[in-house]
Amino acid sequence: MSNQRSTTKQQEEQKKAAPSRTSKTTTKADDTPKTPPKKLPNDSELLVELGRRLLANRKYGEARAHYEKALPLTQDPLTRARILNNLGLIERNTNQLEAAEGYYQQALDLWQRYGDLAGEATTLYNLAQALKTLKRHDEAYVAMQRCVELDMRLQHPDLKQDKAFLVELEKATA
Repeated sequence: MSNQRSTTKQQEEQKKAAPSRTSKTTTKADDTPKTPPKKLPNDSELLVELGRRLLANRKYGEARAHYEKALPLTQDPLTRARILNNLGLIERNTNQLEAAEGYYQQALDLWQRYGDLAGEATTLYNLAQALKTLKRHDEAYVAMQRCVELDMRLQHPDLKQDKAFLVELEKATA
């Protein structure tokens, strides 16, 4: 015998007719629970997660669609910055480098405005990669220089690798 409960048709009709209440939750006069229910992900969070998984699987068109739907629904500025950075990655991976640069700049504005140094460093690295591909080595060098500064402050695990990329860019600017 299973531990699942089945309901009869009569019980289902009673549930429909009666206001639903969760056990151990008291209600105010207006029937609003005093204790908030468990937070379920909203549409924006679901779209962002789907976009992230699709991006990881290199399904760029589908990932882009999910991120573009999530962006206007997203209130949190750091989540918006993450979406913009990931849209930049999609554009870079599909060789739309100018569009990637635009997304990265928008993400950087948000990371800087809200003081997220790790997000800023990540986006600067991505921007430097795009600028290098565009053969704009001087600009890539400046972005990567700032990325390395932030890596040092944050003791980021990619510091050594990022320093090597900075040296590579320095040689390309000479």
